[in-house]
Amino acid sequence: MATIRGELKVLMPCYEPGGAYVEIYPHWEANIFTIAHISNGKIKYKIIKRNKGELIVNIIRREGVNIVIAKSLSTRALELLKNLNVKVCLCKGECKNIEEALIKLLHGELYEIELVKKPFKLNS
Repeated sequence: MATIRGELKVLMPCYEPGGAYVEIYPHWEANIFTIAHISNGKIKYKIIKRNKGELIVNIIRREGVNIVIAKSLSTRALELLKNLNVKVCLCKGECKNIEEALIKLLHGELYEIELVKKPFKLNS
C-alpha cells in the first residue's frame, strides 16, 4: 500500500445515494459526488449533492479536493483539473464501487491521466 503524506481528498462522481458502496457514475457530469477524506489511516465519506447549474470545479475548490477518480472525463475537464493541481485517475470497469476504487488507488493500481498539449506537426 502507498505511503500517504498529509491528507487526501478524493472526489468521485457516483450514483445516489452516494457513499462507499455505490458505483462510480459513468460520466463526469453527475448530480451526486462522494468525497473520501483520508487522514491518519482513516477514511471519512462526505456526500455532495450538486445544485442545479453548480460547476464541479467550484465543489473541488470549496472541498479542497486533490485527487479525482472517474470513469471518463472531457478534455476541458482535464484542463480545468490540471489548472487546479488536481490529479486525475481513471477507473474503468475494474472498480465495482467507491470503496474498491479507493483501495485500488491506495495500492497504486489505477492509472493517472494527464493531458499533454504540443504543437501538431504534419507528417511526423
